[in-house]
Amino acid sequence: MHLTQIQQALMRLGFNVDPATNVYCQVTTKGKISVHRSDNSPTRGLFIEGPGGIVVGNPVNEDHMHTMLVTAGY
Repeated sequence: MHLTQIQQALMRLGFNVDPATNVYCQVTTKGKISVHRSDNSPTRGLFIEGPGGIVVGNPVNEDHMHTMLVTAGY
C-alpha cells in the first residue's frame, strides 16, 4: 500500500492524525493505538503500537493492514 492509501484507510477507521508528528491515533475500549511510518519513505512499512503489543510490517492491502491493527490490539 502507498502512503495515501494507508492514510485514507486509517481515516475511514476513525483515526486522527497529529499534524506535528504525522502519527495516527485512536483510543479504543482496549487502549490507545498509534500508527507511525517506520521511516520517511512513502512506500515503507508501518510501526503500530497498541495494548496488544507492537506490530511492524508493510501492508499489501487494507485487509492486511486491519489484521496488523487487530494484532496490536485494535
